[in-house]
Amino acid sequence: MHRTLVISALLGALVSAVALPEDEGLYIRSTEEMTFEGLPIVDLQITDDENFPGVVFNGTVQSIVEQMEALKPGIFNPASSGSDNSELEASSLEKRQGTINCNWGKEKVLWSHCFEGMEYLRNLAGRRCGVGPAGGACARVSCSHGCGIYLCNRLSTDNSVWCNNIPNDIQRIGEACISQTLGWFKGAQDWPNHYTGVAKDNC
Repeated sequence: MHRTLVISALLGALVSAVALPEDEGLYIRSTEEMTFEGLPIVDLQITDDENFPGVVFNGTVQSIVEQMEALKPGIFNPASSGSDNSELEASSLEKRQGTINCNWGKEKVLWSHCFEGMEYLRNLAGRRCGVGPAGGACARVSCSHGCGIYLCNRLSTDNSVWCNNIPNDIQRIGEACISQTLGWFKGAQDWPNHYTGVAKDNC
């Protein structure tokens, strides 16, 4: 009987820790309850309908940029890069007012170590960065210089954002969470269908 009770308690704990689907395919866990440790890590998916219609690139932003350059040399020259959606970003900025959680992630990372990953993402303006339909999964967007940038999906369907929304989120996380004297930070920008996280990572 005692053994049965112990097993039942363990099963109950496991069930309470799992992200359960809610109505409309949403998952109930919030960034306050989640870090990238222990979550499924999947490949980032990038689409570029203007230059590569119907093609889905998988990997980090650095590896995907290399793939695109190999297929179409010079694609990231100013005259030949994807459509700039900066006007769309500016017009929708007020609508993108998600909350920021400075406790997300395990260790803080130096702000300057994130510059390279953010620059890669800004160069991907006009492309979509996405995560597959594994609800609660995170795509490792970039990990240059130990700065782990993640895009996490709250839906049970494919989900994507404009790639240059991600560095905008990182910028806002830095402004809200950075140590003013040392320049170290971590955190997540929380949206209804996804969130963007940044923290130190060994990858």
